[in-house]
Amino acid sequence: MLTCSFKGCASPTCNLLIYKAVHHLLLILYLNNKYLYILGICLFKEQIENNKKIMRISKDHDVKDQKETDRIKANGGKIIDGRVFKVINLTRCLGRNDLKDCGVISRPSVSSTKLYSNEYTLIIASDGVWDYMSGNQVLELVQKEGNATAETICKKIVKESLILSKDNISCIVAKF
Repeated sequence: MLTCSFKGCASPTCNLLIYKAVHHLLLILYLNNKYLYILGICLFKEQIENNKKIMRISKDHDVKDQKETDRIKANGGKIIDGRVFKVINLTRCLGRNDLKDCGVISRPSVSSTKLYSNEYTLIIASDGVWDYMSGNQVLELVQKEGNATAETICKKIVKESLILSKDNISCIVAKF
């Protein structure tokens, strides 16, 4: 786990896990005591498990989400061919000021998850993984790998996804 790099932070239980910015997306995960905080403008789905169950801990920001689509339409936007004005399927992203008046916003969603045990595998992956592998399939893969490293699990997820997916694939695995 990474030690917190925020200036002035002296907490021994404060850890910035992941910061990832890609194209128009942003994902920040922050661990403090027994809570995992997620700030995201993303299409990444995070799954966390303790070798028994897997749970979704964030939501997508795309036109498949009805609340996001309703917000776009309420701001004058139109969904055409699964995209905002046939341009982008994201409903929240960075740097698309040309779609700001159509309801595409850069405000992230923030969520927190209480962690009840001391052993978790956090899997952060793009739709190139989750559109082709279910959470249960990933859980089975993690269980099959036993005590494998995060890097080994990540490589297995990517390898499995490449068999089925023609989409771009991003995957990060952290064990803590």
